[in-house]
Amino acid sequence: MKKRHAIQHEQTVSAVNATPLIDVVLCMVIFFLMVGQLAEGQRIPLELPEARLGETESPRESFIINLVPASGGGEIAPGDEPGVVVNGESVTFAQIATMLREKSSRVQDVVVEIRAPGAAPYRWVERAMDACAEAGVRDVRLAASRAGDRP
Repeated sequence: MKKRHAIQHEQTVSAVNATPLIDVVLCMVIFFLMVGQLAEGQRIPLELPEARLGETESPRESFIINLVPASGGGEIAPGDEPGVVVNGESVTFAQIATMLREKSSRVQDVVVEIRAPGAAPYRWVERAMDACAEAGVRDVRLAASRAGDRP
């Protein structure tokens, strides 16, 4: 008769160290908060035109063109020319095309978001779109707010 040897397995109980996991999660939270603030910093508060239809979409990496009244008072006078703000600095329409060409050389498929007050004349938006076409950008989006949203 053969002897059977009982094999005993020792069970070791070890605690899971969650500190690295918490560190990673906190770093991710801080990263996304910072990225969100940087993206919001490019958008000047404007009273955008209202849209009843359409989808809310956040472009992957967008180039934001803000068209603001040059008078600074917020009122748009007939024949008024817009002030153009990109990344927090005032530029001209000619500079937009140059900036877009530079960005297109670094980033493929640049998305342009044009933001203008709802009371702005279409010629403002048309000049911005012409600058985008001159730079060869095909994906141009016009910003609008949902009915009832605040700027």
